[in-house]
Amino acid sequence: MLFALIPSELELMIKSIRIAELAKGNGKKIILNEELELRRFATRSIQAIKISRKVRLYKKELILMS
Repeated sequence: MLFALIPSELELMIKSIRIAELAKGNGKKIILNEELELRRFATRSIQAIKISRKVRLYKKELILMS
């Protein structure tokens, strides 16, 4: 089966394709300015207050959560 597009339908199809390409994006992830403060707030880390040369379980008193 063959289908033909009239010029107005072709124009609409091309516009729809261009909109879909814009919505898809370029695949690069970036952090928006609005997200920076939340990122700083939400990022957590664990640090040992006293360093041990042996691999062991740490007690609660020896761990600093930030």
